[in-house]
Parts: sequence; structure tokens; C-alpha cells
Amino acid sequence: MKSAGFDYSSPENAVADPMLQGETTSEAEIRVASASVDCATKADLLAISLTVDVAYQERLLEENASTLAAIKDAREKARRKASEILNGG
Repeated sequence: MKSAGFDYSSPENAVADPMLQGETTSEAEIRVASASVDCATKADLLAISLTVDVAYQERLLEENASTLAAIKDAREKARRKASEILNGG
């Protein structure tokens, strides 16, 4: 963002700027939005953030595998019981 003449440390920070929250879209907002997209594209921000997000989610799945398995088993037992009841047996 700095190379485009803006004082935002990241593209995300531009979105939160209160000066860009008007009722109508200003020329300044359009310039900032264009610079933000260019910056995010050059930095490959989407791919990086998705990679990091997936890594966190995979770690959480591993850390909570036994709890998740117990929940899955309980739901399957409840589903089977409901099916038995609904099918008259």
C-alpha cells in the first residue's frame, strides 16, 4: 500500500479506515480499493491466508479428534434410534 502512496500497513487495514465509510463511494475510496487489490494480488495474500487458515483448522481437527469422534458416534446412535422409532421398531 505504501508504494501506491497510502499509509496502510496492509490491504485489510484500508477497509477499516473510517474516512472511507461514507454514504457514497468517493474517488479516494476507489483509489484505495484499487491499490488494496493490487497489493493483495502482488503479495499473493489470498493464497497465503487460505494456506494458514487450513493449517490452523487441520491442527484443531487433530487436537480434537477424540472429541469429534465421540460427537460423531453419539449423533449416529441418535440417528439410528430416531430411524427405529419412525419406522415402528
